Order: sequence, then structure tokens, then C-alpha cells
Amino acid sequence: MPFEPRGYRGGPDNPWPLPQPAVPLGKPRPGHGTVCVNDNDGTWMGVWDDPSEQSEEGGPIVRGEDFEGSRAEVLQWARSRPAAEFFIFSRTANDYVPLPRDEG
Repeated sequence: MPFEPRGYRGGPDNPWPLPQPAVPLGKPRPGHGTVCVNDNDGTWMGVWDDPSEQSEEGGPIVRGEDFEGSRAEVLQWARSRPAAEFFIFSRTANDYVPLPRDEG
């Protein structure tokens, strides 16, 4: 089964996250979650999505960060996050593929 980031519609025609419920946004936890990088006609965006947990009240805890900028800026931001997994959308594969940890 191909990787599909939570909250994404995916694909080159609709790569942006789905609208999220009005839940306070918390910081992602180091060592958790997934960083995904995508571009849409030259607009680059990175999202760090940390899996939800249950609050004491039983509702979800939403944790995430996002960043928009040039390709180089977004890749630098993405690689600097201490997430568990890293992916970038590949138009060739029409799917998310592992993001190399460096340019090399």
C-alpha cells in the first residue's frame, strides 16, 4: 500500500492538506510524526504532522507545523525537523517517496 500522509488528498492536482477541525494546534514531539514536502506550481510547502492522541477530555490533540517558501528553504526546514519519517511528493512516481536527508 503506498504511503498516504494523514489529512492529505495527495496527487499533483490537489496536494494540500484537508481543512482541520478547530482544535488547538500543539507542537509536534521530537522523534514522532511525518514531515512531507510538496510543491504546487512552484509554491513549496512542508508539513510536520504528529499523530493525534486523546486529551483528558477524550478529544484529539492536533500537533503540527508547516512552512512555505522556496524549494531550498522548505527542504532546509524539513530536514531540520526531528520527525520520525520524511517524504517528498514525486510527480514521476505520482506518490510520496522518502526524502533524502541531504542533497547528496
